[in-house]
Amino acid sequence: MQASAIRGGAALLSLLLSLAWTGALAAEVKLGIVASAQSDPLVSSLKDSPSLKSLQIDVAVLPLSTDLDALEAALKGETDLSAFTLDALTQLKSDNRPQLAPILAQPFQFASSLELFKVEDTPFGEAVLADVNRTGLFPLAFWNRGLSEIVTKHLVQGLEDFKMKGLKVATQSESGKSMLSAIGVPSTILPPNEMYSALRKGAVDASETEPYRSFYGYASPVDPSRPTQGPERLSLIAGFRPLVGVLVASPTFWIGLTEEKRQALAEAADSASQISRKAVLSNEESTPKGGTMGNVTYISLNREQTEHLRSISNAVYGEKVGKTLAERQINLLDKAKATTPTHPGKKRPNWTRSFRSSVCNRSEG
Repeated sequence: MQASAIRGGAALLSLLLSLAWTGALAAEVKLGIVASAQSDPLVSSLKDSPSLKSLQIDVAVLPLSTDLDALEAALKGETDLSAFTLDALTQLKSDNRPQLAPILAQPFQFASSLELFKVEDTPFGEAVLADVNRTGLFPLAFWNRGLSEIVTKHLVQGLEDFKMKGLKVATQSESGKSMLSAIGVPSTILPPNEMYSALRKGAVDASETEPYRSFYGYASPVDPSRPTQGPERLSLIAGFRPLVGVLVASPTFWIGLTEEKRQALAEAADSASQISRKAVLSNEESTPKGGTMGNVTYISLNREQTEHLRSISNAVYGEKVGKTLAERQINLLDKAKATTPTHPGKKRPNWTRSFRSSVCNRSEG
């Protein structure tokens, strides 16, 4: 009797697992992402994806402190999916650390987000995703948040003023810090969740921030005893560093999926990436290219300034990875900028299949 009951319970458990695997029951997919990006269009799109909902796949967000945390969580299998910036890859202590991907995240590499997106849609972009695969992770799509901005409560006309006035800037990455140091600007690295408080408390004079986020929140609260007091004046320099990243799947998670679920996730990732792009472009187009709006003065760098800063950024990158390798990558990047995208805004069935085979073969070998 007892043995029969045990067999019956085991059969029931097997049935439930089978139903969940085939999509008859809802399955939860854990997405690791930095806490400040929980409301990013990429996340919203994945949660609302029709292709995932049709298989009753729910996306649950695991907020993390840094992009490196999101990367390491995927590598350890603590998340099924993770989204992180390419800068996080440079912090890996591994021989499998990507060599090409970091060039996309260097300051002043792109005049606009649109230029970056066009590069992502060329073979160079596919090569970057293949480079991410060196880690063992399965890259599903690019994740874009636009070009970062530097916000300060001081009156400035350009980055040279930060050097002249000795203004300290908090940046979110080593590439940003290295760039600022190269032009003589004091800088430090802080995680995104500390940027606002550091500037508000005066621990730093300026902060790198994601574009189109609530940088108005930097202004001090209005003192009710001084009804004529307005928000603090802010200066904003746009176009500092590409906040480009990737959405990846943990190899163990991906290999364990049915082909149907793999296709659904690939479609959901591609759609989410495109929606993120549209949000970035919409916000970028609506941002003033100069002048003052409200309490913010917008500062646009001219072409001569940006080209000069890009040359410095390239030199800094060369010191990091080696001059020969840097020159080769930069030349390839320049060629990609002049290349017509091979699949603008379209799905990439060829490389998704090749990456899937690559991950599976390596894990099975």
